[in-house]
Amino acid sequence: MKPKNNNKDRFVIIMAGGRGERFWPVSRERTPKQLIKLLGDRSFLQQAVDRVTPLVPLETIGIKPTEPATGYGYIHTGNVLPPPAGVKKYKTTFFKAERFVEKPDYDTALTYVNSGQYRWNAGMFIWSFVTVTNGLQAHQPEMFAACERWFQAAKTPGKLAKVLAKEYPEIKKVSIDYALMEKAQNVVVADGSFAWDDLGSWNALAHHIKPDAEGNCAMADFIHVDAARNIIFDGRSKDRRTPICIVGLRDSIVVQTDDATLVAHKSQSQKIKELVKKLAEDARLKKLV
Repeated sequence: MKPKNNNKDRFVIIMAGGRGERFWPVSRERTPKQLIKLLGDRSFLQQAVDRVTPLVPLETIGIKPTEPATGYGYIHTGNVLPPPAGVKKYKTTFFKAERFVEKPDYDTALTYVNSGQYRWNAGMFIWSFVTVTNGLQAHQPEMFAACERWFQAAKTPGKLAKVLAKEYPEIKKVSIDYALMEKAQNVVVADGSFAWDDLGSWNALAHHIKPDAEGNCAMADFIHVDAARNIIFDGRSKDRRTPICIVGLRDSIVVQTDDATLVAHKSQSQKIKELVKKLAEDARLKKLV
C-alpha cells in the first residue's frame, strides 16, 4: 500500500530578503521588492504565498534557460541520475549539480545557454531539517550558533521574540546560494518543465504586460510618437499622476515615482544597482534609497 504524504511535516520558507535594487525607484529600503505591488493589488510576497500554499512541498528546481540572462544564477548540471533499482523511470529528469554560478556576464551566459548543460537557478530548494542545519554548521558556524540559541529560546514562551529582536539585525547578510548551495556536495537538480520568471528587474516586468503595436509595455497614462520597445511604469500616487509622453525613444525604461524619475536603456538595467549605491553615498540623495 502506497504511504500517504504527511503534509503537516512539510514547511515552506519564502526567501524574501534584500531591497530589490533593480526595481528602483519603486523599490526602496523601507519598501523592498517583496512588499511592492507592480502587477495587481497584491505584493510579490503575497503572490508567492498564494502560489505555494496549495503546493507543499516544493521541488528543487533548475529551469532550462530561454535566453542568456545576466541577472540570474546558473546551475551547471552533471550526469543524469538514474532511478534507484526497482523504481520506475521518473517523469522528471534529475541531474547531479556540479556547481552554482551567480550572475555571469553576457558572453558567459550565452556560452552556458548554447551548451545545454546549465539551468537557471530558480531559488527553489527542498531539503531536510538535518541537511540544512548540518550545512550551516559546516559552512556558516556563526549562523549555526545563532540558530542554536534561537532553538533554545523558543522553548520559553515569549523569549524567542526578544532574542530575535536583539540578534537578527546584526546577522551577517548572505544569500543561501553563497552561504550553502555553492559549497554543498550533495545537491541534485530537477528539470523544471514550466514557465518561470524571476521578475527581478524592470526588463522582466515587460514579460507580464501586453505590449502595444510598437512593443511598448506601459502601466501608465502613456502617449508616444515613434517610440518602440520601451517599458513605462507610473508609480506615483494616483492623485499626482499625469500623462507620460515620449518621442523617438527606443529600448528604454522610464519609471516615475512621487520623488524620483528613472530613465535607463534596457541593455544597462543591471547597472541600476550601481546607481542606487551612488545615491546612498550622496548626503543629499540617500533619502531616495
